[in-house]
Formats: sequence, C-alpha cells, structure tokens
Amino acid sequence: FRLPTEWKANLAWDMELPGIERSNLTLEVAKTWVRDSMYWTDENLGPVQGTLPDGRNHYWADPFNASGARTGRDRDFNNVIKMRNTSRGERTNATLSLDKTWSGDWGQLFARVAYNYMSASDVSSGTSSRAISSFRNQPVFNTNEEVAGRSIYEIGNSINVMGQYTAHWFDFGATRFSTFVQHRDGRRFSWVFDGDMSGDGVFHNNLLYVPHSGEVLFVDSDGNLDPAGEAAFFRLIENVSELRRAQGSAIEKNSTRSSSVTQMDIRIAQEVNFAGRYRAQLFFDIENFTNLINSSWGRVDQVPFNWTARPISFEGIDEDTGQMLYRWLDRGETAGDYESRQDGIGQSRWRIQIGARFEF
Repeated sequence: FRLPTEWKANLAWDMELPGIERSNLTLEVAKTWVRDSMYWTDENLGPVQGTLPDGRNHYWADPFNASGARTGRDRDFNNVIKMRNTSRGERTNATLSLDKTWSGDWGQLFARVAYNYMSASDVSSGTSSRAISSFRNQPVFNTNEEVAGRSIYEIGNSINVMGQYTAHWFDFGATRFSTFVQHRDGRRFSWVFDGDMSGDGVFHNNLLYVPHSGEVLFVDSDGNLDPAGEAAFFRLIENVSELRRAQGSAIEKNSTRSSSVTQMDIRIAQEVNFAGRYRAQLFFDIENFTNLINSSWGRVDQVPFNWTARPISFEGIDEDTGQMLYRWLDRGETAGDYESRQDGIGQSRWRIQIGARFEF
C-alpha cells in the first residue's frame, strides 16, 4: 500500500483594473490529479452467484426471494476489509474575484466578491474513521468495483461577498465592522435501494436502477401488486431531473444535490493599544446572522449521513416474468422530501460570541 499522493498544478492571473484605483481582479485555476488514493473492498463476499436483471452481480443464495446474502463466503471469517490504492479521481477549482478599497477622512472600506467553481471525483470519499464503515458507505453498482464518480465533497458553485469598514474614532485603536455572506450549492447525495439489494451483506449501498414504466413490478409489503406505489415512484422520477435522465440504467453516485445554503456572519471588533507595546482586541460576533433576522433563513437542509436517499426496497425477482420486484416506501415524491434539518453542531441556528484577544 502506498501513502496517498497527488499531482497538482495551478495558474493565476492578477491585475489592477485600469482607471479604477485600488481595485484588483484575480483569476485562479487549480487542477489536482490523484496519483495514489484509497478505497476499500471486502475480500470475503464469496463468489458472484449470478447477475440480476439490471446487470449487476449478486451474492444471494436465492435471488428470487432476496435471501441468503454472501452465501459463498468463508464462514470462518466475517468481513475481511482490504484498503487498496487507486489512481482514479481528480479535482478542479476555479475562482474569479474582484476587490476594491475606498478610503478618506471617514475611514476605510474594503469589499470583495468572489465566485468559485469546484468539481471533484473519487472512487471512495472515505466518509468514516473505520475501514468497514468507509466500505459500507460507498454507493456502488457492483460491490468492490474501482469506479470513479462524483465526490460527496464536491462543492459545485459558491458566491462569497465580504465587506469591512474601518474607522478611527478612538485614539487607542481602530474599530472594524465586518460581514461575510456565502451562497453555495447543497451537498451531493446518491439514490440507492433501501436495505441490501445485491446480497453483499451491506445496507443502503446499491445504486438505484431507474426503470421505464412496465420494466419492473411493484409490490406491497404483503407481496401484492401495488399500482399506487408504482404511480408515486414515477411521479418522483418526473420531479427529479437526474432520475429522469437515468431511466433504463442505474443512476450515478452523488448525482443529485440537496437544497442550496445562504448564510451571513457579522463581526464588530475594537482594537485597544496600551503601554506602547501591548495590544488587545475586543470582538462581538453573530454567526448565521441570516437566521437571527428570520428563523426560516440560514438553515442547512440536506439528505443526512450517509448522504443517500432510499425510495425503494428490492423484494426479489418474479419467477414467472423474470422482472425485479420493487416496493415503494412512501418517503416522498420530490428530492426535498428526503432532506432533514442539519443542526448537530448548530449550523442551522444563529449564535453570538463575545471575546477578547491579547497580544504581547
């Protein structure tokens, strides 16, 4: 095994705008190629037992009833997780920013606006601290495959606006008012089957096969045909463009985004210089000021960890027709129905912080 390494190149262009004093325009592009990254496989799945109607490998003893997962495994062991190297994956970052400074007897004002675009792909996003969790949390078509797709960490588009006003109202130090606003795309997530679909013994990791009408059979929890569930599922497809485009195939991992996020922070800081050599700063911060203004703003709503939406469970294969059996779980007919409020560390609420810093 080789430690993770990357190749990176960047190109930047910086200029002062002609005819506009104290203004700066910057364009920067950075490209990263994976040389050695990592992904995880389970070496004790047992031999592939066959192929499901959508073309993926399975490990079921009985695929018609979706029973007997990992039937051919070595029963002297449970999971045997191996960390492997991969050279697949890349990142691209492009930033365009414009800033300007104004000054006069009234003080100084600095403003910057920046747009950033990021794309990223990987084989495994390494979402967990344990090898088995990173293996289980990787959405796949075929288990143990080394296939690069969109990374869960891809930010996409973001716009940042920063402003700072500095005044010298007091002899002992400057007073600064700062604000930072960010609008960014939501976190990516994958559409997968609920539970174990391929018989690999892992729940919620099998990328959803998106059928055309009539391609699969929909059944309820008692095994009866469920036309209402089928209709609801196809309404979900109509409401999510990525699902529509994927019809007739398995959807790619991390193909859809949760809701975008807009938040604003403000800071008031007062410098205090004393004894000629010591300096202190008193500050007052409001994080997520947008949420303080309006409780419905500044919230982070996204599909939660492990960033998978699971509208369907796989119930097996119909022995008469050879069609897969889907069960609609009635969790929603739009992408937003699979989101929930993320506030475990207070990221969806406003916070006030008062503090002091001393330098000597």
